[in-house]
Amino acid sequence: PIPPLKPPPIRHLSDPDSVWAMSESFEQYGIYYDQYRVFVIPTHLTEDRYVQAIEFVPGNPKIVRHCAISIDTSDRVAPLDAWDPQYGYFSFGTVGFVPTESRWYTWRPTQSATEFAAGEGLFLPRNARLLVHIHYGPTGIPQKDSSQIRVKFAPRQPDRLRFTAPLIHPYNLSNPPFFVPAGARPQFHATFTVPFDLDVYGLFPHAHFLGRKWEIFAVEPEGRQARELLKISDWDFHWKQFFEFEHPVRLRQGTRVHVLTAYDNTPENLLNPGDPPREMGWGKRMYQEMMLVFFQFSVPETASDFGISGTSVNITRPVFRANLQVRKKQTLSARISDFDGSHERILFERRHFRRGTHQIQASLEGLPHGNYYLQLKSESDGQTINRIFVFADAHLMD
Repeated sequence: PIPPLKPPPIRHLSDPDSVWAMSESFEQYGIYYDQYRVFVIPTHLTEDRYVQAIEFVPGNPKIVRHCAISIDTSDRVAPLDAWDPQYGYFSFGTVGFVPTESRWYTWRPTQSATEFAAGEGLFLPRNARLLVHIHYGPTGIPQKDSSQIRVKFAPRQPDRLRFTAPLIHPYNLSNPPFFVPAGARPQFHATFTVPFDLDVYGLFPHAHFLGRKWEIFAVEPEGRQARELLKISDWDFHWKQFFEFEHPVRLRQGTRVHVLTAYDNTPENLLNPGDPPREMGWGKRMYQEMMLVFFQFSVPETASDFGISGTSVNITRPVFRANLQVRKKQTLSARISDFDGSHERILFERRHFRRGTHQIQASLEGLPHGNYYLQLKSESDGQTINRIFVFADAHLMD
């Protein structure tokens, strides 16, 4: 017989700068079904920080199946947390609202600490709350968990920041509306064009119990060959995870990304929560469905004399805000554009900035929801910074 595969030994993070733990234990009751809980852990950071290494440590590996950590700087999580009398709050598919950055970090069993390459890291804004979304597996006896997150900070802002954004969503469906009739097996297609070079580190597709198959591929602007990024032929919501590439995938400017997702709302789908099947629209609940793909990426940048911080990856209010750090006197132009270039806002042109920190604010009123970016460009030497964000309805993940 073939011996079972042994997972590699888990590498732990030694000498972390900060450890954030659940404030109390959560008890999985000893019931034979899965539970999904979000625990709100404040960081109490007084300034923006950059994460060089991070580790999620499950308190009880016997029941912790998966963890996705989002970050948020608003107070929108407070009503959800207060509504549930137990520690944390129940949320099935997502964290229940659109946070500042979704899937900022994810963990699966046997995963070691993540140590980013030199010059790379994650952005963690001041006053951020960690929204620790844990999937607990079924258990025959009551068991408790108290997990924690350990991080090491970078001494300065890395040259390449990794961000995670839901770049596939209902706003770029090519065959809307998103609706799964009872008894049907529909397929949906979504697509977007890459506005500038992106380095993609991994993908996190998200559907519920009706989702069955995923195909994610890219077509370069001058090519006819499709490059497969991810293919899942037997999707299982209970084992969703972040699929990390062995090496970053460079998507060049003009590349077209396509996503095909198949759903099965028939009695033959044994995971179908409807008996008999019922029609399902968009939503986070068990009797609803979703089609999201989160991309973890970085943007190659040329700017060294100025930088951007304080931006949200997800924006639901029609205002864009950012902090501009100018290291030496600059003449800059700034614009906001969607990925296709069909909607653009000029923030300013050839404006002079002295050394220091400056506030940038722009109205998004009247713009359709979708994928956007802020571009800052030096008029003297062409140095450029691009920051991607998703302008979304507040109920996208509700």
